[in-house]
Amino acid sequence: HDIAEKCDAAKGTIIEVIQEMIKNDEIYAEYFRSSNTVAFNQQANIEEIDNLMAIYKKWEEENVGKKVK
Repeated sequence: HDIAEKCDAAKGTIIEVIQEMIKNDEIYAEYFRSSNTVAFNQQANIEEIDNLMAIYKKWEEENVGKKVK
């Protein structure tokens, strides 16, 4: 289904946000204007999530951002 229908947002707004996220490397994907579709690079996104989880785990071990009594 169309993302705009699912989240009740303007299609143009969603396209702009997706293009901006791709440009800023927030998501690894390609937008195809001709078909209004987005193809995600799943492997790159999985690797990014794994990297963020490793950073989070390290922070947890080092108590980064936690109040220590």
